[in-house]
Amino acid sequence: MPHENDPMVKGASTQEPSARLQTGEDDARLQHVIRFAAPHNATLIFLCPHEEPPPQLPGYTVWPLLFARSQELPASDLEADEQLRATLTLLIAWGGAFLVLPRAALSWIRQQPRLSRYLRQHYRLTLEDDAVCHIFALQEAPDQTWRAQGAPDGLPLPPPELIALVTGVPQVQPFYWSGLLGARGIRGLLKKNGFALDQARAILDFGCGCGRVMRHWRTLTGPQLFGVDYNPYLVRWCQTALPFASFATNSLRPPLAYPAEHFDLIYTISIFTHLEEELQRAWIAELTRLLRPGGLLFLTVHGTTHLQRLTAEQRAHFTVGKLVVSQPELSGSNHCATYHPEQYVRTVLAKDLHVIDFVPGGAKDANQDVFLLQKPTRERVDVAWR
Repeated sequence: MPHENDPMVKGASTQEPSARLQTGEDDARLQHVIRFAAPHNATLIFLCPHEEPPPQLPGYTVWPLLFARSQELPASDLEADEQLRATLTLLIAWGGAFLVLPRAALSWIRQQPRLSRYLRQHYRLTLEDDAVCHIFALQEAPDQTWRAQGAPDGLPLPPPELIALVTGVPQVQPFYWSGLLGARGIRGLLKKNGFALDQARAILDFGCGCGRVMRHWRTLTGPQLFGVDYNPYLVRWCQTALPFASFATNSLRPPLAYPAEHFDLIYTISIFTHLEEELQRAWIAELTRLLRPGGLLFLTVHGTTHLQRLTAEQRAHFTVGKLVVSQPELSGSNHCATYHPEQYVRTVLAKDLHVIDFVPGGAKDANQDVFLLQKPTRERVDVAWR
């Protein structure tokens, strides 16, 4: 990895914030976009002028690739262009995963047609937003043969960076097979408790990602299918690739844009595992609002299968039935990790719902505990899909 005295990084961390040409508002927009477009913990290479070091991005490793604004790279002089390419190649070898061209660098790169052409020919452009940044993928997943053959279901496969945002790794095979395992787990738990998935009228995937589970419902003939996610790039991909379902972007906080009592089944896999307590309570109330009387909520949580991740103090809290939240200030991202004792879900989080079933480690695709919860029925209400 780069040393602080290397030419491409030296001085980057010593610049005063006031020396940066990009505004705090620009940085906030950039951080927001990267959070949704690049996998967490990725190493990002920022193309930036010498006088403007890259911003600090929590959850990412950031390396600068510096250029001089006055540098014109005339066609007769390839030295500066080749030096920049050589430095980029070295940073990739050290583990750089994405090249970010922030707004401050875009005007400069457009004046370098040779360098711009090189980037587009050798690396995949994953995001092109002139108001914020362009992003290139520098490392591709080592399963291109499987990807080239296509998925067994015949549907498009998401690009590696979107898969990594959902599963933590860019490989397409674990993404596909874990989604199939998750879909089978939902169907199996419902069947075990006397519910037929095909008889539901409307199903919601809360936190649908890039359709890891949803793609496996394509052959369902009865229910209307809906998916929502906080990440607009994941939703945009689903809207294009999975036309048999309807997708929308949700905010970090409720509500969703659906009428009350609209769904027979809502499933949410590894979503409440990344929300702080107040936000969890808000969302469980919203999902309860959306369920028809007698409707089901399939909920997965970090439970006893993840106790090894906890400190001794956290484990003590968990053992007595208290919710454990790590990094609550990053709620809504994978950096926030929440651990749910069974007692807490039964008596606090899902106190207004009936616990139909509880299976420790039952979500095999996510290695999480599963609760099957039911909204109480009103008098004379027929649960038509049972």
